[in-house]
Amino acid sequence: MAAFALHEALDCIITRAGSCSYVFVVFRFVAESGAALEVLRAFISVEYTSSVTSHPLLLPH
Repeated sequence: MAAFALHEALDCIITRAGSCSYVFVVFRFVAESGAALEVLRAFISVEYTSSVTSHPLLLPH
């Protein structure tokens, strides 16, 4: 989380651990997410989604 926090405007980080672990990193601004991607490109695998709110972990219960 500290690596992403350097880019400020970090809204939240949501993780799921298990056999297929993943993390959603949500930024408030597109420019901030782009800056984070440029710096961390060699360290993370990025997949884009149209909306993270469509993921079951993010839906209201």
